[in-house]
Amino acid sequence: MRRILLFLLFAIPLIVLADNPHNLPAAPVIVAQSDNVAQTAAIAPFVLFTPTASGDYRLSIYLEASAGTGTALCTTWNWTDDYATHSGPPFNTTGTNFFNIGISSTTPMSGGTVNVFHVVAGSPITVGIFDNPSGGCNIPPSYGAFWTLEKL
Repeated sequence: MRRILLFLLFAIPLIVLADNPHNLPAAPVIVAQSDNVAQTAAIAPFVLFTPTASGDYRLSIYLEASAGTGTALCTTWNWTDDYATHSGPPFNTTGTNFFNIGISSTTPMSGGTVNVFHVVAGSPITVGIFDNPSGGCNIPPSYGAFWTLEKL
């Protein structure tokens, strides 16, 4: 009986370690993705994902634009944490509530950003591309918008 107890005492931790030998945390999981290629108009805000449990998420955004208007292609995103609904970017130093890339009148442009935020269960995470010429945001002749959301 003593041998069996000793065996179990040492065997169970080995079995657990064999499943995750370095006891590493789980990798982030992509929960939603939207690839929009060759767009020619604004994309109305839409629900990218609605979490069923509260948690931390990472949103990666990549924008690409053909040569065109000479202003900016602008995206926005919204989420709700424990205290309020927010519009991205969460830590904005420019006074604007969006991310943009410049649009050259002669050269295609591209750029990206990554944002981490906490979202409460049942509240949607929305994304979109908007057109606001008076605010410096214009839709170029052709563009791509790519959003990838990961659960951390």
